[in-house]
Amino acid sequence: RLQLEAELHEALDAGAFELHFQPQFDLVANKITGWETLLRWPHPTRGWVPPQEIIPMAEETGLILPLGRWILSQACQEAARWQQEGIGEFSISVNISPRQVEAPGFAAEVAQILAEARLAPRHLELEITEALLMRPTPQVRETLQALKAQGAARVEDTVRIKKALQTAQYGHLHRPGLLGKPRRGLLANAVMMAHGRPGFLNSLQDAVL
Repeated sequence: RLQLEAELHEALDAGAFELHFQPQFDLVANKITGWETLLRWPHPTRGWVPPQEIIPMAEETGLILPLGRWILSQACQEAARWQQEGIGEFSISVNISPRQVEAPGFAAEVAQILAEARLAPRHLELEITEALLMRPTPQVRETLQALKAQGAARVEDTVRIKKALQTAQYGHLHRPGLLGKPRRGLLANAVMMAHGRPGFLNSLQDAVL
């Protein structure tokens, strides 16, 4: 455990983490509407360390704050590049830790990251667990109000469940019998958007597997 904690710090300092992006499809509109940010850690001896091991350890040690900032910053910068390349209208979703929302100054941090990336707030979706909203502290309430004022979208677990019938990730679409002829264009669009981008290609491979 102590070894893993030390390696987490080293990985963040060395920039060893990677972000992959999984496309999200609107089944009604028949198009890609967003990209979900996925954290990956290619460990030199352990192989790919899953987020289920990274996040809890980062939460306990407080590393989630600098790690969360790095994830949010990199995701926004990547989304801004895609927009500049004319990929189209979409949102980038980032999972936010409760500790980030509870930390003073988080809303200002989000605003700074968006400004540095030159990404409009409407293109960012912050995934926040519903449990955090059940009994919000004054700090959490203040942060959420500030985020709302900035224009950044907020996605709770319950909202994601309600939208599940209309919106699906690529991995779900690829199940036999669900990907019919009318939706084969989605695969072509995803491949074209992924062309030349290792992160995109890895995301598509992750989704298919």
